[in-house]
Amino acid sequence: MRQGGPINYGGTAVVPNISTYRSSNEFFVDHRRGEVKELFDKLKQVINTRDREKRIEVFQKVIAYITLGIDVSSLYSQMVLASATQDPVEKKIVYLYLTHYAESNSELALLTINTLRKDCQDEDPVIRCLALRSFCSLRIPISLEYIEQILINGLNDHVGYVRKTAIMGCLKYYHYAKDEFKRTQIQKILNDMIYNEIDPQASINLVYVLNEINLESGGLFYTKHLLFQLLNRIKSFNEWGQFSIFQLTLSYIPTLINKNRNNNNLIENSEENQECISSEIYDILNLLDDRSRYSSATVLLTCTQLFLYMTKPNRKLYYQVIQRLKGPLITIASTSIPEISYIVYIHLRFLFSQICNFQAKYTTCIQSKYKKDFINDDKSEIDMMKCFENEFRQFFVRCGDPSYIKSIKLDLIVFVSSQEYVLEIIEELYHCVYELKDTDIAPKVIYSLSLVFLKYMNCKYGLITNDDDSVSVSTDLVAITCINYLCDLLLSDYEDIVSSSIESMEMLLQIYPSLFIETIRLSIDFDLVYRLSLESVGITSLCWIIGQFIHELNEDAILIFEYIADNILNNSNLDNYSNTILPKLLNTMLISCCRIFFFNPAYCQDILGELFSYMIEKCNNPDIKDQALFYYRLLQYDYELAKEILSFNGKTSEYFNIDKAKQTNITAQDILTDFVDKWNYFDLIEKFNTFQVILSDNLDVGKTIHLKGNYIANDTVIDSVDTQTENRTNNEIQSLAENNLNMAQIPNYCLKASISMQPNIFEEKWDKLSTTMAMKRHLKLPSNTEMCTFLDNIENDLVNQNIYCMASGQFDDKIYKMYIFCTIQNFTNKTEIPCFAELIFQSTTLHSYYMLECCIKASLKGDKNDGKDAANIIWNHLKIPFQQYLVKFEG
Repeated sequence: MRQGGPINYGGTAVVPNISTYRSSNEFFVDHRRGEVKELFDKLKQVINTRDREKRIEVFQKVIAYITLGIDVSSLYSQMVLASATQDPVEKKIVYLYLTHYAESNSELALLTINTLRKDCQDEDPVIRCLALRSFCSLRIPISLEYIEQILINGLNDHVGYVRKTAIMGCLKYYHYAKDEFKRTQIQKILNDMIYNEIDPQASINLVYVLNEINLESGGLFYTKHLLFQLLNRIKSFNEWGQFSIFQLTLSYIPTLINKNRNNNNLIENSEENQECISSEIYDILNLLDDRSRYSSATVLLTCTQLFLYMTKPNRKLYYQVIQRLKGPLITIASTSIPEISYIVYIHLRFLFSQICNFQAKYTTCIQSKYKKDFINDDKSEIDMMKCFENEFRQFFVRCGDPSYIKSIKLDLIVFVSSQEYVLEIIEELYHCVYELKDTDIAPKVIYSLSLVFLKYMNCKYGLITNDDDSVSVSTDLVAITCINYLCDLLLSDYEDIVSSSIESMEMLLQIYPSLFIETIRLSIDFDLVYRLSLESVGITSLCWIIGQFIHELNEDAILIFEYIADNILNNSNLDNYSNTILPKLLNTMLISCCRIFFFNPAYCQDILGELFSYMIEKCNNPDIKDQALFYYRLLQYDYELAKEILSFNGKTSEYFNIDKAKQTNITAQDILTDFVDKWNYFDLIEKFNTFQVILSDNLDVGKTIHLKGNYIANDTVIDSVDTQTENRTNNEIQSLAENNLNMAQIPNYCLKASISMQPNIFEEKWDKLSTTMAMKRHLKLPSNTEMCTFLDNIENDLVNQNIYCMASGQFDDKIYKMYIFCTIQNFTNKTEIPCFAELIFQSTTLHSYYMLECCIKASLKGDKNDGKDAANIIWNHLKIPFQQYLVKFEG
């Protein structure tokens, strides 16, 4: 038992008069079953004794025997006698025993019922509450005769502590005997109580109980009066109660917004409608204003979600809400509990990615394709990230932070960086690299430093298109500082730091080559190469830099490249390199080697021959081999043409007539947009304060998350199936299938491997697309085949065909369903066609025979004939696992 402070119930307090308890560990030891008789004798002795501690010790020993799995049901009669006590602690232990063995001792259960009925009328509210809770937990038929009146008395009790227990007892009664419950007046009493209950905990229990009782009809039926009544008392509820009321309010907001739009006769998405805010929304905001400064992360995040939802139609009010929530969110994120900090930080990152925008002439310059929800093209538009810029120090990495906190802070620092504070941020990140030099976070610090610099350059200069801009950039203090820091990091003795610095240099050279070329010319030497391993990413980046800027570098660069190539090609462990590192490394080396060969053939002819020899004859990767063969044959065919193609730098020439306006060179905004869009998986309002925000980086439905049975059970998925396909006659379906199967092999198509999709995206696509192909086939399965096992095997076989299962399971007694998806790659026009299919397995009157119905939908952007070809390709892959079961059905 636990000794604690006073128990509060309905304004009355009871202080337990327990002085000491024995440690419960001594009861959990091995006992012989013969000791149950000895325990029976002890119970007889202690029932009438005045030694309270001795009675509690014996009662605890009885519970310990139950925990150990020993049958002590023979003590039931003695425990019934022991319940005649006024001590709450003793009663609680005895009631636990009586409710545990009530079902197996139906003959003695009547004694228990009489004892509990008597205690339900006790003067002590604690005893009444214990008896009421225990009575509702009996779950024996004979208790149903008395439970209604007991619950009604409990619901009308003058103590709130008893009423809240009686409310939860009603739910137990409902689950145990629904039919009997519906014939009583209890639900009507509960519906009346919810408007008049003054005890906070009882009110919340009413919300939960009524919601669960009415679950089949959509949950709790509430009115505006009830909602505002709960909101006015929000301060009296605990954290869980406040969260519940927020959830109730969230369900009310769509109705409120739609009603407000209808009353104003506004066209949806019009400018007037966007600025229209109901007075009720202002009332809710005022009532919950102090909750936005609450110390609980649960309450604060739910309040944030509610505020963002309500103010979304009004940009100015939305911005004011963000300003109001900034302080509490950052304060909660700075807590000493890292798990809570991580949750708040990850929601901040999600919020930033949704609302920030790139504005080249404004301080904040991250733009998202989702900005249409909040931002228009007006030059006077509010910069919603502006209010977070002066809080950038809150996102600096601290040595005591866990690695996952450091990682997400580095993402956030990019969002809040600005021209005003960029120097301080870059300096902090530079020193942070050396503080974290021996950890896995150091490379990400360097990457974040590069992004902060790119953001600054994109804001201040945009695209550098003339010499004047280049001169301005070369004298910019921030640019000079960043270059010096990266040069210093290249001199580090830690390989991860050097490798990440070179990788950042590669990225910056693609965007601002004139700014960094002098730096890289002075930095590339043999000492730099000696500090890198051959498997590091920095070696690949270094090869690309040498090949791309060979005209700007000195002759030592060619010798350095030759040294790298010799060591890699003569490395006996080359085949053991990572599958992600080796292809990129060899491809980069081949392109760079060709460019050096065109610049100075005498130096590079031998090493180019060795590269071709290894990549064509020894390499097992087909992509690498094909690329090497293409370059080799291109050089054989026309040297000048090969030089023009492989040394292409975006300029118009004899072979490439490119309009400058249509050039697709990478820009700083491209990199920053990719960074922001990493977390634009979900709708802000729908997924805020849900577990999906945390899992957004790790969702891989097609590979690791299995939803067998769950997704099919969703009515929206079942209803989304094309009813026209389901209602076709057998002749129509067979005719459609035969017409679609008249096709030729198309070798320029293949199914894309390792794809994933979120369930809500699948459902949305399935609802929108029309049927491309439908067919029926008959299957004969082996005798005694378990369909669930059969579907598992089919799912595994489909994965080998690069077809992935979204959901599968039993629909009813005769029907099983499977939803699958894949992506077809067209190598001719370099397009991808997402495809979706529904497989229905329906048992027939013949044993072991099943009807297989297949409905295929393809997401097309061009010619509809592509859909027919795509459906044929899908069916050709689909029927492979079913080949041995397909039969020609004879009536």
